[in-house]
Amino acid sequence: MKSLEEQLRFELAANNNGLKSLDEQAKQVNERIDSLVIQQELDKEQLATNISYINTAVGFNAGLSTSSISNPIKYTNVVANKGNRYSPSTGKFTADRSGLYYFEQYWLMYPDKDQWLYMRKNGDIVCQSLGNSANDGDADYNSPSCSVVLELQSGDEVYVTSSHGKNVYTSSSTRFTGFLIKAYV
Repeated sequence: MKSLEEQLRFELAANNNGLKSLDEQAKQVNERIDSLVIQQELDKEQLATNISYINTAVGFNAGLSTSSISNPIKYTNVVANKGNRYSPSTGKFTADRSGLYYFEQYWLMYPDKDQWLYMRKNGDIVCQSLGNSANDGDADYNSPSCSVVLELQSGDEVYVTSSHGKNVYTSSSTRFTGFLIKAYV
């Protein structure tokens, strides 16, 4: 009888240990489920933030308000500046996100003058336009332009410089424009 009693106690102890082990496993599974639920909520919030960030428009259109220019050229007559990435005080567009962007500069220059305008990305020329006098006595204004599609990283700067710092006519025909085509995640 003692051996049967001992055997039952042994089996009972083994079963209790098994139940404790199952309880511990169940506790670990529940903790993991809670962790996954929290992570899923965080992922949803991050996705919503990313979608909002990607869908946020970025673009500007600014004109020259003075014919006395410095480098970089400061287009201070800002018509639009969605996202506030263009600074009229510096004349620079600064990307706040990586992506594909479009930029254009067009200008009207005085007759009988020669001048280059250079669009630059972080100091490197990416586009240039020459206002060239005909030297034929014809006093027509020249209207050069250039446009470019650029891949930018956050923090990259795009701006326009001049070869002479003068000879650019102040009008609605002298503009610097840019916008985000597609943001990269």
